[in-house]
Amino acid sequence: MRKRRGRTAGLVVLALAAIGVLAVVALGSGDPQPSAAPSFETVPVTARAPIGALLRPASSGRDAIPPAVARQKIMRDAIDPASARVVRAIGRRVWLTRSLDGGSVCVVAAGSLSCSHVEEIARRGLGPALAYRAGGPVHVSGIASDDVKTVDVTLADGPVRTVAVAGNFLALDVPRMPRAMSWVGPRGRETFRFPRLRG
Repeated sequence: MRKRRGRTAGLVVLALAAIGVLAVVALGSGDPQPSAAPSFETVPVTARAPIGALLRPASSGRDAIPPAVARQKIMRDAIDPASARVVRAIGRRVWLTRSLDGGSVCVVAAGSLSCSHVEEIARRGLGPALAYRAGGPVHVSGIASDDVKTVDVTLADGPVRTVAVAGNFLALDVPRMPRAMSWVGPRGRETFRFPRLRG
């Protein structure tokens, strides 16, 4: 597991691989190796996972990541700003982008970044993520493929809240760490169980 920190002190951002491992941001791209087949980098993200938000025509005024955000080191090392598309968010602007190496789709906001591997999104239909700080709400989010329309979040005390996916993105703020997320992906019903926090 690797964690990347932005300028917002104390904020923890984790991409949650559906296999149950706390995952990371895919960073940097090496030189493509000669091959008779196209390299991994040359196969578009959208050819490996159906993510319609990244296919719509870009609007320079609407979709451009502000220079102050794009210049942050956490962003420079990880994302392709030209691929950015703004998506629905809670309280602040959020973008989807492809990673520099083409292997992941990333959620970008000022001071935070989480990425999900494109093959995992294609296989299971969703890459969950969370961000939290001590004493603050837990921000649950996810990058979904086109065929995932809603996600059920099981809250800490048991109720289930259904969250709509818009622009291949979902987000929900809750006061405590949820128990799980579930959705219907290409293979059927999928479930991810969130880590337990001490205290």
